[in-house]
Amino acid sequence: MDEINTVNFLINNPFSRLSSEEKKTIVERGRHTPKIHWSEKVGKQNRKFNSSWFDRKEWLTACPMRKRLFCFPCLLFDTKREACHPWTVKGFDDLAHLSGAISKHEKSVAHVDNSVKLKLFLKVSPIDVALSEARKLSVDIHNAEVSKNRDILRRLIDICLLLAKNELAFRGHDESIDSMNRGNFKEISALIQKYDPLLKEHFENSSVFKGDSKTIQNDLIFSIASEIKNVIRSQINDSDFFSILVDETSDRSVRSQLAITVRYERNGNVYERFLGLSDISISQNADNISKTVLANIADFDPKAKLVSQTYDGCSTMAGSRNGVHTVIRSHYPMALYVHCFAHRLNLSLSRACCSNQYVKNFFSDISSFHAFFNHSAKRRSHLSEICGKSGKRMISITPIRWSYNHRAVSVVHENFESLCECFSSIRDNNSDWDCVTIDKAGSLLGKLRDFNFIVMLEIFNTTLPLCHILFQRLQKASLLLHTAHGAVEQTIEDLRKLRCSDVFSKIATAISRFETSCNMQTRSQAFESEAHRLAHYESVFFSIINILIQNLQTRFQDMTVLSFFTLLNQDQFHNYRREFPLKIFSVLKYSVYKDLFDFPRLKSQLCVVYSSDQFKMDISDMLKFIYDNDLHDALSEVSKLLKLILTIPVTMVLVEPESDRVSPPVNDVRRKIGKSHANFS
Repeated sequence: MDEINTVNFLINNPFSRLSSEEKKTIVERGRHTPKIHWSEKVGKQNRKFNSSWFDRKEWLTACPMRKRLFCFPCLLFDTKREACHPWTVKGFDDLAHLSGAISKHEKSVAHVDNSVKLKLFLKVSPIDVALSEARKLSVDIHNAEVSKNRDILRRLIDICLLLAKNELAFRGHDESIDSMNRGNFKEISALIQKYDPLLKEHFENSSVFKGDSKTIQNDLIFSIASEIKNVIRSQINDSDFFSILVDETSDRSVRSQLAITVRYERNGNVYERFLGLSDISISQNADNISKTVLANIADFDPKAKLVSQTYDGCSTMAGSRNGVHTVIRSHYPMALYVHCFAHRLNLSLSRACCSNQYVKNFFSDISSFHAFFNHSAKRRSHLSEICGKSGKRMISITPIRWSYNHRAVSVVHENFESLCECFSSIRDNNSDWDCVTIDKAGSLLGKLRDFNFIVMLEIFNTTLPLCHILFQRLQKASLLLHTAHGAVEQTIEDLRKLRCSDVFSKIATAISRFETSCNMQTRSQAFESEAHRLAHYESVFFSIINILIQNLQTRFQDMTVLSFFTLLNQDQFHNYRREFPLKIFSVLKYSVYKDLFDFPRLKSQLCVVYSSDQFKMDISDMLKFIYDNDLHDALSEVSKLLKLILTIPVTMVLVEPESDRVSPPVNDVRRKIGKSHANFS
């Protein structure tokens, strides 16, 4: 408090109600003795206050604002403020009788008592002062303990983050003290204790909270998950739009899990954040899936910001009447449905390869190689001895992962002669192998020597690499519609180039080499001549190419609703300068996003962008350019369009897993920690 207002402060705030620290401060500061010019007329005489009274009376103080004198000890300790009136309430202002009043007040019992209390105040600590000091000491001890516990908790959180990042199980089968492996969480904490005295002392001496129980581990996991979601929520709140990517998968216990990811843009960068897995084993219908999705995005202001929803295209998700996307659109009209481009490619290849009996038989045969070697370590070892270090393991065939089908074909093609040698060795050395293995080896050797199989092997070793390249391009997180469309068109054009006699002649030459070196058999129908046989398989080759092209065109033809992406395709800017793309502009103008834009302003701003080479860059770099040069106000509508385009995904596959199963470590975490925490969301 200001020294000038000490008396005023004490009048308004009684000394007895102050804290110990405030009391101590006032007493140590002492009374206030201001220089005041105070006079009054008594009769014919003009009396003035003489400041020497402060030197003669050590208890006397004054308030310049009130022009009154007060007794400092009584002001402090006279709780009732009656015995020392007026020296504590109103103040004394009668200069004519000042001397007599001072003498009278000094002799009063209340004044003497209050003066003694003032003298002893700093020498004998009051009970509240002692209690205050004890409380302060207790608080300091508590704060030190809290700081220590936080340091310990920080170490435990780091262990959780390490295990989660590397997809390692937290708990072990046997966590007893005598166990050789007490689980990853406890083993890592034990390792840290060797080099961290703080953590070691905690685990040795703590009797209430150690931090390694399954309950604490679960609490840490879900606290981390909650904090991550809070960060995601905060970032989405700072973004203009977001979209959702939803897919269904299964864990090792064959429970159906719904994986939900959000995508949004911040400062020109695109982020895709995994929200979690939700158990939908009870019901996989559209209603239950929709409720799960809506519950997960409820905190992200979806009414104003949800602009897209991406699924794999199954009927439950994509149904026009009762599909998940229809239910979501009924709640959030701007949530446009986008069929994942990577899934479109999978469906195209799957449909194409089911339309020909030769192809069906081929992929059925090629899957048997993986099954043969995968079920026996001895068989794998024998193959490794023949193939050497260059040999690759057999890849399984899966109808929804055509990237792996390409690898399976490639492995068989590269190791064809080694496989023939391996199966021949097993068949000829009867004493080293059981009857089942010998029988299967003979059957697989027959498949390798079958002419139809070799023809299909050469055909798909020629065609699938093109589809694999497209698949890799469609998996990029930064993929935009015009880029994806261009990649599909390029693949179709490359497939058309394969549809010629020169390419099949190379395939026929490779087949002839196999016939010469491997003593092939022909189980197909007889042909009048070699020329008729080659002509037949050439027509099969062309038919497969045509079916692939037709399915790609069919699956990727419906892109009109997203054609407004090309408004900011830098490769078209030189055309847009000559003629503004009104047709594409109208697609956006009459789309579900029509209420987001001021279209006259957007058109003007687009014209500026088209006319300047400074903006000839990809969409992400263009938005960063606008950020870096503070062009938000000048190009507000273009900036909004850029953000919208970046937020809408055209694919939902970033890293292609080997199967649709959740990895074993994730499953182990759930199984070991307990059923009550089986879900991640």
